[in-house]
Amino acid sequence: MNQSNASFENVLQSCEARDFPRARRQCAELARSGDTAAMQQLGRWHAAGEAGCTRDPGLAAYWFFQAWQAGLDTAEHAIISVRADLEAAAAAGSPEAQNALGLLICFGHDEPAAAAEWFELAAEQNHAEALRTLGYLWEGGRGVPQDETRAAECYRRAAELGDPFAQFNYAIMLADGRGASRDRNAAVDWLRRAAQQGMTEANEPLALLLAETE
Repeated sequence: MNQSNASFENVLQSCEARDFPRARRQCAELARSGDTAAMQQLGRWHAAGEAGCTRDPGLAAYWFFQAWQAGLDTAEHAIISVRADLEAAAAAGSPEAQNALGLLICFGHDEPAAAAEWFELAAEQNHAEALRTLGYLWEGGRGVPQDETRAAECYRRAAELGDPFAQFNYAIMLADGRGASRDRNAAVDWLRRAAQQGMTEANEPLALLLAETE
């Protein structure tokens, strides 16, 4: 987890200079690297529609939840503050809100069956993370009947949308012949794509598969 105060200070400096595009870029980069302060800041911006961010309770809740999961206890209060808006946006059809609500219900309240319904709605709108998480539920039989064929299909769709975690998961299923026909060449291709997006976990299985084909 990266929680460099010096790095987040750059975000604050950009805000003070009213260079909001730069502040958003810096904050997003830090959030993706695991900085909880940056995650919470993105949540605040989307909750209020500030710093050039659209007012989006789905994205606000998503980033608050990520910060909370990463260990920032104060983010729980922020989640509570946007919960009503989040539920309203999810009911109105926002895929971001549906996904965020699913994550909150599944991993925050440990109710995967209820969460699956929201992930399904977001997946119908081709939300990559919702598809990937739905695949995770189907693969392990968490809140839904275990079904590796449906899991592989969810991973495939999310992988095609560019989700590196789904690319990795789908590749492993292809390599093992679980839920889909065994296809080592396709597995290699998906692992390479995941690795190119910085997913270091893909390097070892990729090397093993390449060694088998030599």
